[in-house]
Amino acid sequence: MKNLFAIFFCVLQFHVLFAQDDLINALPAYFKMADAKAFTRNMGELVEINLNGVKGTYSKTQAEMILKDFFRRNLPNDYQLVHQGATREGLYYTIGKYMYMNGTYQVYIVMRQNRGTYVIDSIDFTKE
Repeated sequence: MKNLFAIFFCVLQFHVLFAQDDLINALPAYFKMADAKAFTRNMGELVEINLNGVKGTYSKTQAEMILKDFFRRNLPNDYQLVHQGATREGLYYTIGKYMYMNGTYQVYIVMRQNRGTYVIDSIDFTKE
């Protein structure tokens, strides 16, 4: 019985790790396509968004509208993933550069586990 539990736990952990990797690997495409809807499909019920110092906690619907407006005003040229990592508390994060016609934003995204999958918990855009 202990072996069965250990196997189940390992399979569950691998599933969670692959889900987190899938989300991290998809982020560059979401940015390059300015796909606000794809972001919201991968968010928790509430998400914190910081747009160059203007911060708030929003529902998925509100977050989608905010991101659509951001992408409309800052059409993407490119997105580069600079770094990714994890905290001791089990949060995953990415740091990237969002390049648009008038400059660059540093983008910091935090993901947390929710019901066996990773979801976006916060997005922070800081103009460079």
